[in-house]
Amino acid sequence: MAAFLLVTIAHHRQLYTRGLIDFEDEEDEVEVAEGVEQPLGQADSGRYSTRERILAADCKAEFRFSGQHLKQLLSVLQMPRRIKTKHRDNVCSLKALCLCLYCLSYPARLDRMAEEFKMSKSAISRVITDVLRRVTMSWDRLLHWDHHRLTSSKLEQLAEICAVENGYLCTRVFGFIDGTTHRICRPSRFQRSMYNGHKHEHCVKYQGVVTPDGIIIHIGDSFEGNTHDHEIYRRSGLEDVLRVNAKDTHGENLALFGDAAYQTSGHMLKAIGGVDLAAADVQFNKAMNAQRTSAEHAFGKMTDSFNTDPPTLEQYFNNNIHQVYIAAE
Repeated sequence: MAAFLLVTIAHHRQLYTRGLIDFEDEEDEVEVAEGVEQPLGQADSGRYSTRERILAADCKAEFRFSGQHLKQLLSVLQMPRRIKTKHRDNVCSLKALCLCLYCLSYPARLDRMAEEFKMSKSAISRVITDVLRRVTMSWDRLLHWDHHRLTSSKLEQLAEICAVENGYLCTRVFGFIDGTTHRICRPSRFQRSMYNGHKHEHCVKYQGVVTPDGIIIHIGDSFEGNTHDHEIYRRSGLEDVLRVNAKDTHGENLALFGDAAYQTSGHMLKAIGGVDLAAADVQFNKAMNAQRTSAEHAFGKMTDSFNTDPPTLEQYFNNNIHQVYIAAE
């Protein structure tokens, strides 16, 4: 999940206009202190250096970004010139970002990454963890609620876009809410609470809000796999945020649109239930449900762009898998 957070940051802060980092100043080698495991030797038969990999034609396939955009992301994320871990690994920020994106974009064993990037497995693991920590700590607030961008005028603009697309059948909806599951291996404990009967798999659940411009404006904390979507909505605190902020320029309430799992309220709408519905109600349900699929498509794009292998429950609790999922957003 890093593409959506990275692109969201760019959209929110409009930082793509900032100067690019001088590519020639970036170094490829990894410096570690004495006593810390050293990277693999530089004499490698056919592997590219980081600089060569970014300039290669398949850069986007490996990192999900072009070489130019990788350099822009360093500026957008306000990364330091070098990443220094608590174990005193010292890596240029470009290489650290490439390691993280490479790991997220496709299933890759550390053995292969060590050969590809000419670093030790332990150093790669530490650097990736540090990058994920920096991204989530610095920018995950944008995936809770961005008060600077999501103003009343902006929400009103988003609601107008939704209204145009649904033929003005509903003028209050500015975004679409949906839950998503992240599959995990069957745990040795807490199997019942982590099992999702709808998906028939063990998982953790997240909830996201997508606006018509394709940006995920909210991702909440993770919950057990058997947690109901509306319960996640209630416990996430999003309802309180909407009560304060989801208003147009005239002070009228704006709302999200969800599936049948959610309860209708002042800031939540869903399809009209019943059997013998009027033609207008059927038309409303058809138009709004078609728009609601945008939320599912947004999560699907994330899954297509960035691999998230299913961890065990022990790995989930011990290795901060939640950070990986949020950073990949």
